[in-house]
Amino acid sequence: MIIPGGSEIIIIGGGIVGCVVAYMLRRAGHEVLLLERDRLGSGASGAAAGLLAPFGPINGVGAQADLLLQGLARLESLLPEVEDESGIQTHYARTGALRVVFQEKRIAKLRKRWENWQPLGWEMYWLTGEEARQQEPCLHPDVCAGIFIPDEAQLDARATVQAFAQAARQREARIEDGQEVCEIIMDRHEPERNMERVHGVRLADGRKLACDHLIIATGAWSQALLAPLAALPITPVRGQMLILENAIRPLRHLIFGYAAYAIPHAEGVLVGATREEVGFTPGVTDEGQAWLKARASRLLPNQAGQSAIRAWSGLRPMTPDTRPLIGPVPGWTNLLLATGHNSVGFLLSALTAEGLRAMLEPVHSVREQEVLRLLQPCLPQRFLS
Repeated sequence: MIIPGGSEIIIIGGGIVGCVVAYMLRRAGHEVLLLERDRLGSGASGAAAGLLAPFGPINGVGAQADLLLQGLARLESLLPEVEDESGIQTHYARTGALRVVFQEKRIAKLRKRWENWQPLGWEMYWLTGEEARQQEPCLHPDVCAGIFIPDEAQLDARATVQAFAQAARQREARIEDGQEVCEIIMDRHEPERNMERVHGVRLADGRKLACDHLIIATGAWSQALLAPLAALPITPVRGQMLILENAIRPLRHLIFGYAAYAIPHAEGVLVGATREEVGFTPGVTDEGQAWLKARASRLLPNQAGQSAIRAWSGLRPMTPDTRPLIGPVPGWTNLLLATGHNSVGFLLSALTAEGLRAMLEPVHSVREQEVLRLLQPCLPQRFLS
């Protein structure tokens, strides 16, 4: 028996995507209940570095560039409002990013990226090795070229999750952590449409909650939850990170190179991240931490020998084409996905939320039509049809 306590929309997953979706849907007037099995932001979002640096995955003009750059713009426009409503600072800062190479033979590849990025219209600068070190004095003397993009940014990942959750609560969204969903309850089959329908969810404590729409935002764990209904091509990828003590000269910018990154952090220098396909194995390893320290020393010689303040890991949800799964599940009238964001969950969180709102509302404004266009490559039907 379904007992009272359901909602028009139930969201499963309290990471950055789930919390932003809850905020945006409540802002649009929908009744929302968000359920998180652990603590808010306890998964990949809590482990994230907080990078808002879209150019890493971009190869040039096209759908991917549109998606990531618009994702950043829409999140940036939302942050002041959310900080004001929640009273929580996200510590957003346009730190600027340097992407560097160490060998002359790699300059051509970096130059090709520079040429591909030029039509996108962002402010960016090609730097010699000496110019790169003038921009960031901590850099290794072997750096021979770099690209500086001043508008790439960072924020405090954990604080940002809490800010969106609190802002959603301020708008009377219901958010319950420590509530594990054990089963998705199916409704009657709709033969005239050849469609199935979700009726609600069953929690670990036995409660059954009804909903009109169900949104899955559970990251790497989405496949297990949806296994009885649909086979999602999402695999967990472990990323280890650490924070090194600040050297005498603090880091100014986001630094990418040598297959890693080093970024300013309140406690020191944050270094990331490994990419390990080890299933759902959590935790850090000696090998992973040694790899990160070696990369940090290569990028920033003044970090060599610095002690690690702390280390941790998270599980990114990755799809075969690295694009997220956003939108309705084929064959279901009221089941939607907001998952599989890999390492760009923060970057795409606001755009994901806008897209789901547009999918739930019958009348689309010009802005909503543009969002739906941007998210077309992320529709689940590419894997599930």
